Amino acid sequence: MIRQGTLISRVLVVLTLVTVMVLIWVALLSPILNWRSQVQNELQSAQIEQARLQRSIAQLMTEQARLSADDATSVLWTAFQSGEATARVQASLSTMARQSGVNLRSIAPVRARELPFSQALAFRLESEASLDQMVALLRAIEYSNPPLVIERANVRRLTRPTRSSDQPLVFFQLEILAPVIITGNAG
Repeated sequence: MIRQGTLISRVLVVLTLVTVMVLIWVALLSPILNWRSQVQNELQSAQIEQARLQRSIAQLMTEQARLSADDATSVLWTAFQSGEATARVQASLSTMARQSGVNLRSIAPVRARELPFSQALAFRLESEASLDQMVALLRAIEYSNPPLVIERANVRRLTRPTRSSDQPLVFFQLEILAPVIITGNAG
């Protein structure tokens, strides 16, 4: 027969072993399992971000291929001679001004600064117009195709006592740059 004292001591030994196992579980294995779960979540987030970045890179590469495949002549002013280019740009500027309701005082070619990848023509426009007409002209120039670049603008408000309008009257002077490709002899 097993004595009661030895039975209690055996139960205590078993309880002690179970307690030690639970403490080992809580102290070591549980944090390791939590850490593993956290690392797996972070890995999954990183994989999602990687997939998003790869899609973005693919889109950028497609866009780069599309843009580099475009012929430069489709995005620049082209002409056989510089006189022809000057006439085309001046005609385009005059049309934009007329469509914006602006009467140009003058439009004159000026010396253009050098551009890295193309030649350029420069023009100085002068006019008086209401503020909304000037803004319409600036938008037309800014979004024109082939492109025009507003390199400098001087704007002054004019005071006319007899004028009755909601919009102020302004005098403006614009220096505009037109990148060109001359396909023939410069003239």
